[in-house]
Amino acid sequence: MTDPTLPQHDPDAAGRAAGLDTARSEYEYDYSYQGLCFTAELPERERFDRPYLEQGAKASLALKANDAITGLTRRAGEVSAGVEAIASGVRSGELGHPVREVMTELRSHGDTARVEDMAEYDGMFRALREPAAKPIWSEDWAFAWQRIAGSVPTLIRRLDDPLDHLGVTDAHVAAALGDGVTLDAARREGRLFVCDYRRFDGIPGGRFPPKDPDGVPKHVQAPIALFYASAGEGLRPVAIQCGQTPDAPIHTPADGLRWRLAKTVVQVADANLEGIVVHFGYTHMIIQRFVIAARRQLSARHPLLALLAPHFRYTLAANDYSREDLVMPDGTQERVLAPALEATLAVLRESIREVELDDLDPILAAARAGVDDADVLPVHPFRDDQRTVYEATRRWVDAYLSLYYPSDADVAADLELRAFIDEVGSPDGGRLRRLVSAGAPTTRAGLIDLVARVIHRAATYHAAINYNWYDWMAYVPNLPAAASIRMPGPDEPVDESTLLAMMPPRSLGFEQLAQVWSVDSIHVEMLGEYPQGFADPRVAPRLERFRAELRAAEATIDERNTERRLAYTCLKPSRVTASIHS
Repeated sequence: MTDPTLPQHDPDAAGRAAGLDTARSEYEYDYSYQGLCFTAELPERERFDRPYLEQGAKASLALKANDAITGLTRRAGEVSAGVEAIASGVRSGELGHPVREVMTELRSHGDTARVEDMAEYDGMFRALREPAAKPIWSEDWAFAWQRIAGSVPTLIRRLDDPLDHLGVTDAHVAAALGDGVTLDAARREGRLFVCDYRRFDGIPGGRFPPKDPDGVPKHVQAPIALFYASAGEGLRPVAIQCGQTPDAPIHTPADGLRWRLAKTVVQVADANLEGIVVHFGYTHMIIQRFVIAARRQLSARHPLLALLAPHFRYTLAANDYSREDLVMPDGTQERVLAPALEATLAVLRESIREVELDDLDPILAAARAGVDDADVLPVHPFRDDQRTVYEATRRWVDAYLSLYYPSDADVAADLELRAFIDEVGSPDGGRLRRLVSAGAPTTRAGLIDLVARVIHRAATYHAAINYNWYDWMAYVPNLPAAASIRMPGPDEPVDESTLLAMMPPRSLGFEQLAQVWSVDSIHVEMLGEYPQGFADPRVAPRLERFRAELRAAEATIDERNTERRLAYTCLKPSRVTASIHS
């Protein structure tokens, strides 16, 4: 293992340059598919290794067993043969990507048959653990809880000023909360919060199966959900507007079945926001650019690459798999999510372009969203737990970088660092111009902020989205990825069968379940582990302090969970992977 050194201190500048030339030939940007960033060819060192594939195989075996027990395919012999094929691959070491194989099988057996009773969804977990949403999905408190501890805990914003496109009135507030609370007073007190899914306004829906003109239509609408932070009861839902104009239908908890239907409209939008934007866009596609640029511009001898490499592990391979399976025609996004594929990819591209550096800082992001006031929102698991882990991570980054950058001048003199950040924003490189608009940091504080935020986004933030997905989305009635019918208008009759009609076909529900199970099941290298070690012996005591802080963070989160209505476990450091695994 080579001793790390900054480029300005390396006595072998020629050897360092030669190594970078080789890396640039191995790591090349490829925007040929829909303007999304992939690698032209996946370098060998970036491929999935045996520990990863073995965990994928175990996840696939569980899916196959569940498939057989639930009777989706009703072809037990084929399932048994598939199980043996995966087991044989594990024994021989000749492993493909087993999750892809399972998803392919589910697609081949999928049909458009509808569930006849909501209870059918209860039987989808015969060989899998029961998701947390299953017993509570219809409760209003669980609906509100998911805004701060669900699979998309990032959208909710404090409503500081009236929204021109929101038609909620005092009458709606009174219907939800009782007399005595007015819209203006609640807003002035900072107690109104909104989730606005405007991103999906007018977006065309797809069909299941894709490209089948007679397939089941898939819908996602653009609702606005309003919440009130009660001093005694926590976050409570107030109203849902099923559209982006103030004259769109508005429903409150007093509306019975129509309220349940409106909540489903929000949940469909939430599932698509997670799958398209918050997960794949804000984590996979953002970190992809940093990985490629770092490999091309930071020498293998650079101490910053030694720190970042474990947080980049598996990311390029996961995205290479996504290119083949997730975002291609008839891939998971087109099949499971609601929009037509072209619309999905347009939303994805837009979401990537809009990210700024401050968005990667959980403390600043909470303040900008207005959810940082613990007096108003005393319970906000995502806000509090990610801050605890982030602050420990930032102190570790500070301690590590201080070994190599004792002064601001050392940062400013690092030409490889400058080339790295410039390439992340370059039109010929990462194309994240808005994210790195300030250019490369020239101070220690600026560098620490940048590196801590990148690590946080790849590890802790991604874990909050990825490893909380199964508990909420595996139970299809809670977070259906597509609605088969739109929300009925005020003059259209509704009954219990209307909610059932809104649910996706049974086989599509199984594909949704399989997808979230597979991404939840792989945890190889965890935050703080650094299995490759560090050549510099001075790092060891600093790393041990970081690990001690992570253990303390875990204890803090465990203590918080004793007071929470539901335990929030996805940000316990023992469950946070060091990098984007899936």
